[in-house]
Amino acid sequence: METINSHKAVQEQYKTADNLNTRISIHAKYSTNKLGFGNWLFSYYDISPNIKILELGCGTGDIWKTNLHVLDAGVQLLLTDFSEGMISEVKRLLKLAKIYHTIS
Repeated sequence: METINSHKAVQEQYKTADNLNTRISIHAKYSTNKLGFGNWLFSYYDISPNIKILELGCGTGDIWKTNLHVLDAGVQLLLTDFSEGMISEVKRLLKLAKIYHTIS
């Protein structure tokens, strides 16, 4: 249990997006929730025009991958994560989608 709670162990595990992407794909493949966790969660968001969104621990930004098209041009995203690898992945994702929001 000590390793699970170790900040250093968690940083090492999520240094890149690989391990989180593996976990996400396992859940997508075997979950009984066919909507997917991120889409289910997103369905409860009330995103108004020009709203500011702060996400703490954005991981790979998976929740935004399938929902960017829903966002109004005035929506401001501030996505954060302690892992540089996760931030790199989110920046790549948003750049591919031609979305330029603040990520730190």
